[in-house]
Amino acid sequence: MAAIERHPDVPDNIFALEPHDTISDYARTYGDEIARQYENYNIIYIPRFPLSIDLPMFQALNVPDSLAKLGVLNGIEDSVYTRNGAEIAFNRNHFLYQLVKSESVAGYLQHQIRTCNDQMREALRILFPRYHSLSCGNITWRLTDTPKSIMHIDHFNTDEATRDSVDRNHKIKVFINIDVEPRRWRTSFTLPEILARYQPQLSRVLPPRRNLIAWRCADLDLLKNAPAHEVAYPLMSAVIVNADVVSHQVISGKRVIAGEFFCEERDMLDPSKQPQTCLPGWFKDYGYEAV
Repeated sequence: MAAIERHPDVPDNIFALEPHDTISDYARTYGDEIARQYENYNIIYIPRFPLSIDLPMFQALNVPDSLAKLGVLNGIEDSVYTRNGAEIAFNRNHFLYQLVKSESVAGYLQHQIRTCNDQMREALRILFPRYHSLSCGNITWRLTDTPKSIMHIDHFNTDEATRDSVDRNHKIKVFINIDVEPRRWRTSFTLPEILARYQPQLSRVLPPRRNLIAWRCADLDLLKNAPAHEVAYPLMSAVIVNADVVSHQVISGKRVIAGEFFCEERDMLDPSKQPQTCLPGWFKDYGYEAV
């Protein structure tokens, strides 16, 4: 089980499940309560995330920092083989081969990665069955020492900040620790709590976009001294968190699989709790003006 130290000055938003042997058992036990807690900006802690994986293989890999976040969007699931007419050849330009310099090991690693990714996709569909439009945005394999981050809410390249989909989709992020050491993590206030507590630092006039407000918080290092819960989650446990609205900070960790999923706002149990939809109400409640 995770070591969880709850700070009395931060609302308790960690929903810890009892351990089960299968994802289906979690779904049978908790049903829609998982999605309900998640939509209320709570962190879902899964003490045992069942995943068929060759842990010794991944724990023995030495991955350079330049490959810190290998993911689906980087081509991690692209075949290590190429086909040109009748000729099928191993692609020695594939970064998995470049990493291990062995065709057999690279092929085995890719099989393991694709199998685990598919298990994660299936697990999220079982845990959130009402999210009919659930899709996988990216799954990254972070197999290097994770540097300590600032306390933050996720934000994206400002070139994309005006795209409605950046803020409108309902996001689900899952982090599975595959290292022998616990992954150490801190979490503090949610976005509405930040707006309520830090108006003098943020200023009364803000852009009416969640993504841009998250950028502003990061630029100011607003939560540098904020109180926080501390979580150390061990091997093969997981946290599921809406990183778009729940502040979080990595303290230390070496190997984690991070999955990012999306669904349409209309598939939420309560679409009115989608953060971008809530923003006008939060502005009104806490005395902000949109510009």
